[in-house]
Amino acid sequence: KPGEEPRLIEPVRYRWRLQVDHETLFTDAGGAVERQRRRYLGEYAGSLRGMLAGMTSEERNAWATQEYQREVSGQVSPDFSLDDVDTLAPEYVIRSTVEYDPFLDIEAPLFYQEITPWLRQEIASLHLKNEVYDDYFPGLKMSVSHKFDIGEQWALTTLSPEFDFLHEFGSMKRTVSRLGEEQLVVETELKIPQQHVSKKDIASFNRFLEILRRESTVFFAGENRP
Repeated sequence: KPGEEPRLIEPVRYRWRLQVDHETLFTDAGGAVERQRRRYLGEYAGSLRGMLAGMTSEERNAWATQEYQREVSGQVSPDFSLDDVDTLAPEYVIRSTVEYDPFLDIEAPLFYQEITPWLRQEIASLHLKNEVYDDYFPGLKMSVSHKFDIGEQWALTTLSPEFDFLHEFGSMKRTVSRLGEEQLVVETELKIPQQHVSKKDIASFNRFLEILRRESTVFFAGENRP
């Protein structure tokens, strides 16, 4: 049209988007059954599909197992359900189920610590290594919801603190909800929008990521029931 000129298309605020849902049920023997669902959205889904497209079904399961054992636990091999990489969809979903052998003393008070592995994995991948020029960060938005059920052996006494951290580079917020004496839900949301990071701010950006990594760990405690 007359008078129109080309203009730059605004970049998306968050290129990498990921939602993780966990459920951990402690067994009567002191083990745990864990179910996970990871939903990769938009560009992240496309990138993952592209990586897995050249693999066979067996190779995809081997990749998922190696990733889980590297980031979560090398002691187990979960059962995986992976979305079809050839189906065009706005998300890619990886589901897993695994049972851990007893690792808790059910006769002793409970103290449990969870490192939120997929959150830590994403944070670790974000560090900027450039020391010469300004850098560009494409943006990450991630949510993690983890429901714990400690069973009838214990009653919850101490919960991990909530966390609300707002920084010039981004934010992370964690809420903790108690559901009676046996269950709690920990929800974490991380937002780091796309941005240019000047050379002089790269060290500060990486320190910001270290704070997020340190605070990604959650814990709770319980006392034995009579």
